[in-house]
This record gives sequence, C-alpha cells and structure tokens, in this order.
Amino acid sequence: MRRDQSRVDDSKTNIIFSTMIASVSIFIIWAIIYGFFEPHFLRALFLLLTVVITLFMHRSKYMTVDIILASIGALSFLYVLIEYEKIPWRTAFPTTLDVIFGIISIIMILEICRRTVGIALPIVAIIFLIYVFVGPYLPGILYHKGYSIQRLVALEYMGTEGIFGSITGVAVEIVFLFVILGAFLVETGAGEAIVKGATSLFGWTRGGPAKIAVFASAAFGTMSGSSAANVVTTGTFTIPMMKKLGFEPKFAGAVEAAASTGGLLMPPIMGAGAFVMAELLGIPYQQIAIAAVLPAILYFAAVLISVDNYSIKKGIKGLPRDQLPKIRDVLTSYFYLYMPIIALVYLIFTGYPVRDSAFYCILLTIAVSMLKKSSRLNFSKLINALKTGFINSLSVTAACACAGVVIGVVSLTGIGLKISSFLVTLSGGNIVLALIFVAILCAILGMGLPATAAYIVAAGVTAPALIQLELEPLVAHMFIFYWSNLASVTPPVAVTSYVAAGVAKAEPMATAIEGLKLVYAGYIVPFIFAFNNALLLKGNPVLIVITFVSALCAMYIISTLAIRVRKIYLTTPYLFSLVLLLFPNIKLNLVGLCMAAGIIVLQKVKLSGDGL
Repeated sequence: MRRDQSRVDDSKTNIIFSTMIASVSIFIIWAIIYGFFEPHFLRALFLLLTVVITLFMHRSKYMTVDIILASIGALSFLYVLIEYEKIPWRTAFPTTLDVIFGIISIIMILEICRRTVGIALPIVAIIFLIYVFVGPYLPGILYHKGYSIQRLVALEYMGTEGIFGSITGVAVEIVFLFVILGAFLVETGAGEAIVKGATSLFGWTRGGPAKIAVFASAAFGTMSGSSAANVVTTGTFTIPMMKKLGFEPKFAGAVEAAASTGGLLMPPIMGAGAFVMAELLGIPYQQIAIAAVLPAILYFAAVLISVDNYSIKKGIKGLPRDQLPKIRDVLTSYFYLYMPIIALVYLIFTGYPVRDSAFYCILLTIAVSMLKKSSRLNFSKLINALKTGFINSLSVTAACACAGVVIGVVSLTGIGLKISSFLVTLSGGNIVLALIFVAILCAILGMGLPATAAYIVAAGVTAPALIQLELEPLVAHMFIFYWSNLASVTPPVAVTSYVAAGVAKAEPMATAIEGLKLVYAGYIVPFIFAFNNALLLKGNPVLIVITFVSALCAMYIISTLAIRVRKIYLTTPYLFSLVLLLFPNIKLNLVGLCMAAGIIVLQKVKLSGDGL
C-alpha cells in the first residue's frame, strides 16, 4: 500500500513539475515575442531558471548540496534582477556584493555546464579565467598586464560582454524558440512523417535504408539542433533496417553519424552556432542560411555517393517496393505535418525575422495538429512539448553562457587578437596554411566541446586572422562553423559516431573510422568555398553553376576513391581530374569536368563495380 501511495505521489509530483515548466516556457515565449523585459533582465531571468531547473534535473549524489547550490545560484541572478538598472553604473567600482554574487554566478554557470554538456567546456573556461591572473607572468604573446577580480567580475557579470552577452542572448531569445518548435513538431508526429517520406522516396533504391537515414537526418536537423539527438531519433529506426538489409553494424552507425552531423549544416536551422554567427557578424540570419545551401547539398551528396558505392561493393539492394509506403499515401496522410517546416523555410529565406518565424511556426504547428486525431495536441501533449522544449534548451543555454565567460576573457585580455596575429605570422601570410591551422584547431576543440561552443571559441581567436588574410567575414566564420561541426565525426573523439555505435551495437572506434571515410569529401567543402565564394551563392550565376557542378564531381571522385576504387589505372586519372576540379580557376574546372566525365563513363561501361 505504501509503495502504491509512493507511486501516486511521484506521479503527482511529475504532473506539478511538468505544469510548472510548461508555464515557465509560455511566460518566456511571451516575454521574448512582446519584448516586455530589457535584454539584460531577460537573460538574467532565464539563467536563474536554467540554474535551478538544471540542478533539479541533473542531480548529484547529495540533494542537500543541490539545494544549497540552487539557492545561492538563484540568489546571484536574482540580485541582477533587483539591481539591473543600477549595476551598469557601478562597473568601474563594483561593490563587495557585486563581486561576491559575480563570482557565485560564474561558478554556477561552470557547474550547470558541467552537468549538461560535460567537463571539457568548463575546463576551457577555467583555463581562460586563470589566464586573467597569471598573464603578467607568461612570456610572448600570452603576456598581459594583469587584471583584478573586480575588473573581471565587472566584465563577466555586470556588463553585456560575458555571461549576459550577445551569445547568451541568442540562446535565450532565438534558439529557445526553435527548440520549443522542434519539441512541438516531434509531439505531433512530424518526425515519423519525415522518416516515412524518406522511406517512400529512397527505400527501393540501392542501399535504400542507408539513404533513408541520410535524408531523414537532413530533414530532422530542422527540428533537433543536436547531431547526437538526430542519431537517437532517426537512428533507432534506420540503423536496424540497414543491418537487416546487410550493412555491417559499424557502417550503419557511421552512416547515421555522418548524416546526423550534416543535419546541423542544412538550412533553414543549422543549430545554435549559425544564429550566433549572425549575431557576431551583425547580419541577417537569412544571409547565412542562403550561403549554406550549396555546401550542405555537397556534404549530403558526398555521403549519399559513399553509401551508393558501398552498396555496389557489397551487392546490397533496396527494399521491395511492395513493402514501402507509396509517396502519394504519405503525402495524403502527412502533408499537413510538413506545412510548418515548409513555412519555416519560406519565412527564413524571404528574410522574415527568425524570432517571429519560429513563433508563427509554433502556432501553425498547433493549428495543423488539430486536423487529425492522431496528431492532435491535447492538454497533456501541449504540456509535454513545452516542458521538453525547455529541458532541451538547458544544455544550449549553459554552453552559450559558459562560452560567454571565455569570450569575456578574450575581450578583456586581447588574447584573441594576439593569437590571430601569431597565426598570420606562423602561416607566413599564406591563406592555405592559415586555413589548415584553423581547421586543426576547430577539430581539436570540437572533439571535447559542443559544436556551438567550439565555433564560438575558435571564431573568437582565429576569425580575425582569416579576415586579415583577406577572407570575407562570412566566409571565415562559415569555414570555422563547418569544421567545428565536422569534429563530432572526427576520430579519436568522434562523439556522434560513438553515440551511433551504441545504437548499432558496434565497436565505437571502428564506427568512427567508417564515419571518417564517409565524410572525407565533406572536409574539402569548406576549403572549396573559402577559395571560391560562388559556392556561397555569391557572384555570377553561370560561375555559381560551374563551381557547384565541379565541386559535386569532386565529391563523387573523393567518395568513390574512399569506398570503392582501388585500381591504379583509375585512381591516377581520378586524382588528376580532382586537382583540376578543386583548383580555383574556371577554365581548369571545365577541363577537370570533361576528364572526370570520361573516366566515369569508362568506369560504368567497361568495368564491373566489384572489380574496382
């Protein structure tokens, strides 16, 4: 009887908790859309809620410790809410309370980041914080005159450059709305609709289940914002299907990892990092989404070509057509669930404000869900979507606030400009070397940090160098953004591949290596658009088309060489044509296209796929 009563009490507690979180979500959405609060105030309020809810959701072994941390953490942000009009006037001379609560708030941000995204980012932030005080004792470019704890607190806690800076603002005022939208779409069954659509389109083709995974992950990136979440959501369906058809577990996991990573590169929503990029560059998000279209297509084309080559090599066919849903039936049953996604694409690409776009698509999702009983958002589903959305936003907010701490130190000490100057000197002013160095740094950072945090940190210390070497700001940031995301499938710490390996029940490192083969061509894409802005839809339309076709052909060659072709008499001409295709010269590109076309035709007509 006592056990039954305990279950009832737990159920009641969950209902109360869910209702409270849902109410908080509604309040925050209202505050964002109607601009009731000043940005500084809203960010402090959101961080207060984030700290308390994170400590409740991600508990330690000792509840007393969590309660104490939640109390003092809430107090440190409540202090900002009470004093927010006065605090900016005291930045030159912080009071004792300012310093105490400032230190507490920094510690709390580090702690909630540790609990939600892992230890790596807090460690990076701690290293930067220590650097503030040890800089006077360091040699060379690391030297600075030193700063007091009061100066650090004034910048990180009392101004809008650190914890409450624009990066946190993006997480609170924009990303939160898109995470809520994603939760609503999932609750209505849009995720299932996407998978069914992909199944009807690609299931019958050679290696069909793997291509379903690629397409579904690309589309699901619109709703997720996390490559690992993409893997868990679509991989639980696609990976078993791939294994059943004959794909090795490690390859099935690799396909899902590569495709899920690409989901963060596919407009209209490209994860929190793309919104941060728009804020850092001071340009409309629309420009970033448009510029990302062709590179994203190339990335997914490379993965699809790799899958196709693997299927040829292993003799894997598609699923029988009679076992697949017909596209007409899928559209009849699910088209209304695609409408919010279609509307979102339209609104963003036509330049509508992203904040309003997300809000209106949330309303549209609720409206269209009422068209059928199966997708209807009743009170329970509404509460669950609002609660899930807020909980899913915790890690993004914590990561952005922690990255804000790092950016605050970069701004205070000037280390970003120093590292950029050193990078220019180290590369000898050679843009190719500079890009390689930046790519390596992004890959290293991305192995331990979330993609958004890796991008923010890398952009803070390397983007000025690339811009100084005459790369356009958008191109420089897009390059850093791409490599920060690709790090999640780059061994030895390929986090997304490891998650996929768990779903596929495969060996993690073997899965990561297979994933590396799938994205070989993807690593080249950022270098292509760095040297030829036409790939970012800039310039003459004819040049854009030729550049894209050349790059697409290059993706085919790289993916084919990585997966299938082994004969030297094919490898050599392929490599030669690849050089011509990648060289930033339109005439050489055309020659490379002709040569590659000839080799491909020869390969198709003369040679067996298994013999390559």
